[in-house]
Amino acid sequence: MPVYKSKEPTKDGRKWYFKCQYKDAYGEIHTKKSKKFELKGQAEEAERNFLMKCGEITYDKIIWDDLVKEFLENSHNKDGTLYSKKINLEKYGNIFKNKDIVTITPLLVEKWKKEINNYNLVTSTKQNIFNYFKTVLDYAVKNRYIELNPFRIISNFEKDPDKIEIKHEEELYLTPDEFNKFILTIDDDFWKLFFSFAFYMGTRKGEQIAIQWKDIDFNNHTVKIYKQINIKGLKKDNLFIPTKNSVIRTISVPNKLWGMIVGQYNKSSKIAGFNDEFFVFGDDKYISYTTIDRKKDYYFKLSGVKRITMHQFRHSHASLLISNNVPLNIIAKRLGDTPDIVLKTYAHLFPQKEAEVLKILNQF
Repeated sequence: MPVYKSKEPTKDGRKWYFKCQYKDAYGEIHTKKSKKFELKGQAEEAERNFLMKCGEITYDKIIWDDLVKEFLENSHNKDGTLYSKKINLEKYGNIFKNKDIVTITPLLVEKWKKEINNYNLVTSTKQNIFNYFKTVLDYAVKNRYIELNPFRIISNFEKDPDKIEIKHEEELYLTPDEFNKFILTIDDDFWKLFFSFAFYMGTRKGEQIAIQWKDIDFNNHTVKIYKQINIKGLKKDNLFIPTKNSVIRTISVPNKLWGMIVGQYNKSSKIAGFNDEFFVFGDDKYISYTTIDRKKDYYFKLSGVKRITMHQFRHSHASLLISNNVPLNIIAKRLGDTPDIVLKTYAHLFPQKEAEVLKILNQF
């Protein structure tokens, strides 16, 4: 069995450890994770001594969830990449959850691919997800947990030549009619507020879940956006970090949304220990990304409306403003971007505006 290098060494610099499974005198299987050693050779020697004392080791059962955790702990990726892998492995790996990795067969991978096809994803995104899972089981083969990687037997997703795909996520958004159909399906006031806020305010997901009651101006009906949850990477020193481009903005709240915010405040303020540090979308703790995605997918399925990502709610907001002739600089200010970025991101929505200009000019 291999030894591992921890990303969290001890104060005196020890970071190497071994991990293995073994049977005790009664035939029961246990997992042994050693203390940390200064040198790799010391960890290897300690493992040999441990196995000699045990007399037997087995590789019979390694659970998918444990494998993913071990894989991420030993990854050399940067925080952003590591976080992306973690989220995708969690979100799209339910079919493998709590399974012994030796039971992950090519047939199960084919079933998994059918599940992934149910998501509204372009082929390139599905291919990336496929590669994330393939890499995890490559790790298992490398460490002799399994002999073959079923993701190497089954082919990756292929683009249908007869199907036109939306290549840019900016092009996928909800129209007002689609949003109304979606929101009417939701019978929970909290989630109705959450998704309405995303549609009518255009905040990024990390910004939205970071909003605390102290950021709400009850006199002027505005929300101050100046921070986001520091969720990139697996290890976080600070709960909050500045917005994506460090822009601080104050956004006005439309009337229909304001009533929902007040209703949520009346509920939250009754929670024991409530103060203005509480999160608008949570309590003393913010709501998790995985919970948001689970609820979002559930309500989209229930409504029959095409499924979009949380970031595409932001695109839906921009589309709503553009289609109603809101000036570019006002849109940029509300989104916390520059006019150039807005124009570049949503250029595909502006040709119809050009047609309207031409129609007006042709009247003279």
